[in-house]
Amino acid sequence: GKSNSEAVAEARYVVFCIKPHLLARELELLAPVFQQARADGQEQTVVTVVPAVTAQTYRTALGVADLSVIRLVPNTACTVGKGLSLVMEDSTYTQPQLEGLLTLFAASGTFDVLPPAQYVAGAVVASTAPAFISMFAAAVADAGVFIVLPRDRARRYALASLVRTRQLLLEHGRHRPSALDDFRPPAG
Repeated sequence: GKSNSEAVAEARYVVFCIKPHLLARELELLAPVFQQARADGQEQTVVTVVPAVTAQTYRTALGVADLSVIRLVPNTACTVGKGLSLVMEDSTYTQPQLEGLLTLFAASGTFDVLPPAQYVAGAVVASTAPAFISMFAAAVADAGVFIVLPRDRARRYALASLVRTRQLLLEHGRHRPSALDDFRPPAG
């Protein structure tokens, strides 16, 4: 296998997906590689999923003042091709660079580009929602087991209800639970 330095030297896109407290050391190790690539006329784009690290941090640490940096927040559903990944709108990268990245990551799901003022809020919602939805599904399944359903059926019913309710809400443009009241059959 290639070392990080060898891989970076050949890459058009370099993805930083590392714990924030380990980032500074990796940037220090890779700075000479980025600088040499730039001296050789190679254009590289940094893609970062490290939270709260600015484009300027990468530019400074890697010693490339005009380095293109795309900030990206994926969610766990990307592992099954159903993710919603958010990209921060930024002047540090070009539209063709963004389109190239989206093509490379197309199998992971869908993408949305947000202005900086909305990026953090969007990232919080999109990246944490799967955990809350999973907790809710587990609670619904546990309730079914509590009232005598076998675990496999309770889990299947809970998950099917989530998927079908999602579709109902999307098709009718509703976004709050009380909107389901509109779909109840008339009494009587």
